[in-house]
Amino acid sequence: MGRSNQYQTVRGTRDILPEEIHYWHRIETTVAEWMRRYQYQEIRTPIIEVADLFYHGVGQETDAIGKEMYVFPDRSGEMLALRPELTAPIARAVHQHSLAAHRSLLRLWYYGPCFRYERPQKGRQRQFHQVGAECIGSSSPDADVEVIALAWDILRELCDTTTLTVSVNSLGTREEQARYRSQLVEYFSQYRNDLSPISQQRLTTNPLRILDSKDPTDRAIICSAPHIIPLLSVQSRAHFDTVLTLLDSLGIPVTIDPHLVRGLDYYTHTVFEFRSNLLGAQDAVGGGGRYDNLVEALGGPPLPGVGFGIGVERLLLAMDIPPVTEQSWQPAVFIAAPENMRVFMHHISSVLRRAGIATAVDLEFRSLKAQLRLAHRMRYAVCLIVSPPPHGDNTAVIKDMRSGEQVALSLEDSDIVSHVQRLLKQQ
Repeated sequence: MGRSNQYQTVRGTRDILPEEIHYWHRIETTVAEWMRRYQYQEIRTPIIEVADLFYHGVGQETDAIGKEMYVFPDRSGEMLALRPELTAPIARAVHQHSLAAHRSLLRLWYYGPCFRYERPQKGRQRQFHQVGAECIGSSSPDADVEVIALAWDILRELCDTTTLTVSVNSLGTREEQARYRSQLVEYFSQYRNDLSPISQQRLTTNPLRILDSKDPTDRAIICSAPHIIPLLSVQSRAHFDTVLTLLDSLGIPVTIDPHLVRGLDYYTHTVFEFRSNLLGAQDAVGGGGRYDNLVEALGGPPLPGVGFGIGVERLLLAMDIPPVTEQSWQPAVFIAAPENMRVFMHHISSVLRRAGIATAVDLEFRSLKAQLRLAHRMRYAVCLIVSPPPHGDNTAVIKDMRSGEQVALSLEDSDIVSHVQRLLKQQ
């Protein structure tokens, strides 16, 4: 007995169906255009990496790595991982290919699937997609501002900005973070028995991660937790103040969130997050920050960097796409023809496509009435009706499906192409 009817998508994954792919294309096109304007170059890294890249570069105590990363041995026994994020792979590629050897500054962007074993929920899947950018080679606060501005330009084109907020914080240097950890341990230890089990564990392993907790009881305790900004050196505070001043000069509305730490261990200095009020409690659309030690930690040269990532599934929710009512007319032509005109049908469809006109045909050669119903159901704007020329009449009918108007036209390629082009321009 066959089992094909039992197969479903793996939990936490989903099919992107034809009726929604338009929105994905819109995101991809918008992102590519803004990356071009900012002069970032696309880079693509493998989906699988050596697992130690993430253990060493991102941190085994982070949820994304220690709890959610898909890890497996290959046939040689080497431990591999499905990438849970893309900054570490890009840092690896920068070092491996010596991309910074002949350039003082690298502007790179990416788009692709990532994988985390977490509880699937709205906007969060085990296979999800990220788009983002990395500016590598500059420790200047101007690089932080450029990256935040780039992400903001993408988001404001795709979303209603009144639904978005930008939160920023500084995590200072590694030394300043160490002093901050000590203060957090001292503070949270007073409430050890009131913290959620996961936060109790983090108190020992990674106290900064407690600040990420969404548990209501934890949140009440976190409200009074110490801030890192008073611990910042003069240099770190000046860096952060410059970022804030420049963002204000660009008209980007930011709010200082003194407990924002993001979820990965490689961040230093500026961290930021884009939030949407359309997403509920899990309101982050994307975010990022500075990571001045990551490339060096992976064996490369000392290269400061800053970047952002946006979750595409989260972004689709933040775009607040209205439900589909009636499909709009497609700027395309449908050729309705009987089987004995198949040679001309294939010929003229090829001519139209090479002229840049989207063209569909009925490969089953159903009745003319059935083909016209199909053209209307698929919302093709123009229909070219071809039939055997009666009494030497070498013409076809071109029908505007939107208005119902139709004209007879010769079967000359140039006449058909020019007339269809005129009709489609009226859309």
